[in-house]
Amino acid sequence: DLLVREDSADPKEILKAEKEASPPPEVKEKTRDVHSLLDARLIGTLLDTYILMEEGESLILIDQHAAHERVLYEELLEKRKEGERGSPPAQTLLVPVRIAVSESENARLEEDVDYFQKLGFDFEPFGGNSIALRTVPMTAGSQAALDPARAFRSALDSLMAARETGREVDQDEVLHQMACKAAVKAHDRLSPDEILILIRRLTDLTNPYHCPHGRPVALRLSREEIEKRFGRLV
Repeated sequence: DLLVREDSADPKEILKAEKEASPPPEVKEKTRDVHSLLDARLIGTLLDTYILMEEGESLILIDQHAAHERVLYEELLEKRKEGERGSPPAQTLLVPVRIAVSESENARLEEDVDYFQKLGFDFEPFGGNSIALRTVPMTAGSQAALDPARAFRSALDSLMAARETGREVDQDEVLHQMACKAAVKAHDRLSPDEILILIRRLTDLTNPYHCPHGRPVALRLSREEIEKRFGRLV
């Protein structure tokens, strides 16, 4: 049994559906299922990739990258909405990060300052072909939730690709790419505290069932399914 929505797993369809104001009834119903993770017992991790939890008479496996990517993506979306109502939420870096850029990228940065400011980035020239990054988009997690250089590079690459092809920048896709690059990866070792914080943040989401790519975040195995595999039930 997948802890996912009973709809298409096509990423474009999922991103399109998430722009709608209210989730359908079946999503609200399944949200109760996800909230049960708050009472689940943490068993540990498998391959430093999957979080194992016991909830009732079920074993739940959570893909840590997919879960964290989903969390960051929705938090970035929410902060962007806040920014549309005023100044975009951003967190100031204690130490500005120097990022090297090409001559063409530098020219693009000068022309599209508003694009980066709306995302929560603030920067200034830092001699030659480099910039000093001073702020990054804010998320609900710790200040280390987004890697400044990776997040900025992801936004810049998306802008450059869009301008080269003459199309508009897909803001949702930009946030998706930022979340993907910033999320914990398979084989990253998480502490029990980090896992529990991730689970709490996951249960607060509108759609905790798919990562932005459309892959399921979690898989539930019931006691019946497990015992059938071991030949205890016929």
